[in-house]
Amino acid sequence: MERLLLVALGGAVGAGMRFGVSEGVLRLAAGGEIGAGGGLRWPLATLIVNVLGCFFIGMLAPMAGDGRISAEARLMLVVGLLGGFTTFSAFGWEVLELMREGRFGAVLGVVALNNLLGIGAVWGGWLIASPTDAG
Repeated sequence: MERLLLVALGGAVGAGMRFGVSEGVLRLAAGGEIGAGGGLRWPLATLIVNVLGCFFIGMLAPMAGDGRISAEARLMLVVGLLGGFTTFSAFGWEVLELMREGRFGAVLGVVALNNLLGIGAVWGGWLIASPTDAG
């Protein structure tokens, strides 16, 4: 139960941070990257959280591996906080691990499948849930 609470606490903080980045980008963009009425021109906030999440998992994973941070801190920070902030960091770490193992065919497959299937799934969900044009 303690492990679940660590992950949940970290996740709540990470989700709050993600929301904060989105709100900050909206304020800074004010008609630049984000159009009038909130119309998205470029997903800058998503890019920021994905890059930051990847940077921090790149720092924290080796620290957990060699004992510089505890297993509990790893759960709270990597699984919880970064999981709530962005799951892209986990994707980045897994691809790096495959690269370090010299499994470059797997790298290409993982990157291609995650992108193609992920975008395809978003499109499929959108097609299913979007109202049809009655006219």
